[in-house]
Amino acid sequence: TAYEIGLGIPAEPLFRSEAPDTMWMKYLKGEKQKAWLKHYRTPQECISPKNISKFSRCLSYRDEEAEKFTVQWNNKQ
Repeated sequence: TAYEIGLGIPAEPLFRSEAPDTMWMKYLKGEKQKAWLKHYRTPQECISPKNISKFSRCLSYRDEEAEKFTVQWNNKQ
């Protein structure tokens, strides 16, 4: 998960009604936060997934993007 790979973003808040992009801002700080927000855009179909299957795909997509972001971020440091 994104939390396990070092972003510090737990998956649990995605079950709430807030948009993930705004929720995650409280977990990332400074330049890393700005870089994540520039990197990740929640797909339209993931804003309000209609079923658990779609929700699962959205979480997987978010986690894949978090892994890509972490690699890019660590390579820049």
